[in-house]
Amino acid sequence: IITTATSALTTTKPTHSETITKPTKFYTEPFHTPTKSDIDCIHQHQIHHPIQAFSIGQKCTHGYPQAYGNHPCEYKISGGLFRLTCPMLVQAIDEWEARGGVRELNDLVMGSEDLTRSFHAVNQRTVRVRKAVIDAHPGGMEKITSRLGDFNAERLLASGIAGLGPNAGVDVKCLHAHVADQLCRPADDDSDTIGKEILRLLKVERGVAVDGSMNDCW
Repeated sequence: IITTATSALTTTKPTHSETITKPTKFYTEPFHTPTKSDIDCIHQHQIHHPIQAFSIGQKCTHGYPQAYGNHPCEYKISGGLFRLTCPMLVQAIDEWEARGGVRELNDLVMGSEDLTRSFHAVNQRTVRVRKAVIDAHPGGMEKITSRLGDFNAERLLASGIAGLGPNAGVDVKCLHAHVADQLCRPADDDSDTIGKEILRLLKVERGVAVDGSMNDCW
């Protein structure tokens, strides 16, 4: 089932042989609508509470979703647009962040003009996509404004990845969020993103099988 820019999110009923649904576009960008089995998988194995997903990210070698697009206002109001669900990646990034991973990436980004441009592009995209998803949800903006008030609603709309403010400068903040952003892009997206660089470093320098381990890591 395909969602449109004027309808609420719907999901398909799962079968064991179901395939990824056709993409829906929010602000000209395609996103795959999650199936019920995608949602159930994330509930049972990673998040352990109900989620409000407008899209599903790439899947690992075992066929499990590695990330999802988090709806900003379907049920709860939420600023985080993309969330990581792969337990192996979550653990690997947790360990890296505990050892200074965010500082390491900030130094890397600030030392590279290309990565700095990519950083700003990723945050600008987050703002665009969030607004498009909100606009596609009936009464979405009114709901956010009534819950948060005008000032905080505008702050939410203007925030980038991991709630980064528009005037915050270069601050990667959360490696998980950048990887989730990358994994929720189309497989043929050749943009140079911070998430793509993080995945490369996880694989090359930290030995993480970013597409899924040989064992069933769930």
